[in-house]
Amino acid sequence: MDSGLGGLSVVRLIQQQLPNKSIVFVGDEGHFPYGTKPQAEVRKFVLKIGEYFEKYPVKLMVIACNTATAAALATAKKELSIPVLGVIHPGAQAAVNTNAHTIGVIGTDSTIKDGAYEREIHKIDPTIDVISKATQPLVSIVEHGLTNTPQAQQTVNEQLWLFVNR
Repeated sequence: MDSGLGGLSVVRLIQQQLPNKSIVFVGDEGHFPYGTKPQAEVRKFVLKIGEYFEKYPVKLMVIACNTATAAALATAKKELSIPVLGVIHPGAQAAVNTNAHTIGVIGTDSTIKDGAYEREIHKIDPTIDVISKATQPLVSIVEHGLTNTPQAQQTVNEQLWLFVNR
C-alpha cells in the first residue's frame, strides 16, 4: 500500500522477486498526500487498509510509503494479523552499505520530522552523520508521473540546492 501511486515502483520490485505471486495494491489517493498529515491520521489510514487486506487471503502487507512506515509500521505490526513490512529499514541499510560517513536524507515533512531514517541509520551504524531535509515538492513530481521531465529536474535542483545550502 502507498499514499498514492509511488508505491508501484515497490510493486515492480516485488513482482521481479516473486513472479508467480499475485499482488493487491492500494494507492490511497483519497487521502493523498500523507506527508503533510498528522501521524495519528496516517496510522488510521494504514490500519484501515490493513484491515481490508485481512478480509482476503493476503500473506503480507508492504507499506511502500516512507511517511506511512514512519507513522504506522510499529502499530500495524501489533494490531494486524498479517505480517507487515515497511520501506525505511531497507532504505537505511542501502544507504549504510555505501560506506559513506555522512548520509543525506530527503523526504516528506512528516518523515523528516519523525526522524525515522536517522534513527534507523543510527541503529545500524551510530557513527554515521545524518543530515535530513524535508522536500515535500518532490512528492507531487513522483505522484503525477513527472519523473524524467524538465519540471522534475528543476524541482530536484531547487530542493537539493536548498539542502546543501541550509
